[in-house]
Amino acid sequence: MDSFKEFYNSTKKGFYQYILSKINDSDTANDIVQESYLKLYTHYNNRYTVQLLYTIGKNLVIDEYNRKKDHLDTSEVELSYNEDKTAELDLERVLSHLDDEEKQLFFMSVVDGLKYEEISQMTGLSVANIKIKIYRARKKIKEILAGGGL
Repeated sequence: MDSFKEFYNSTKKGFYQYILSKINDSDTANDIVQESYLKLYTHYNNRYTVQLLYTIGKNLVIDEYNRKKDHLDTSEVELSYNEDKTAELDLERVLSHLDDEEKQLFFMSVVDGLKYEEISQMTGLSVANIKIKIYRARKKIKEILAGGGL
């Protein structure tokens, strides 16, 4: 149980952002994240890997799209922030300048600490392509933060 708790605590933020970037609805994203961790815990005894978690999550997102039969409209997404969460709001603004793929790769690399080879296996992109896309995402973020491009 302790190893699962450690795994959960080290992956929850990046995994949630990954799912949210795919589903564009915070309530549904929370449900998918919860279901993903539950499946991982109940079906994969002590084999808690980030790759497996993301695969489960990706499959649940696909299931959700199939259930709805049409993609969710991002204009309907409403995220609420408390006054103390201004840093998260700024982060959300910065990340809004990245496309979904850049966000996904950035979080997988930086937040979850996955190696390029692991990301390549999970996404089907070449390692070289992943390096370029992550480099460009970091460059965009630096430019936004340096230039106040919010």
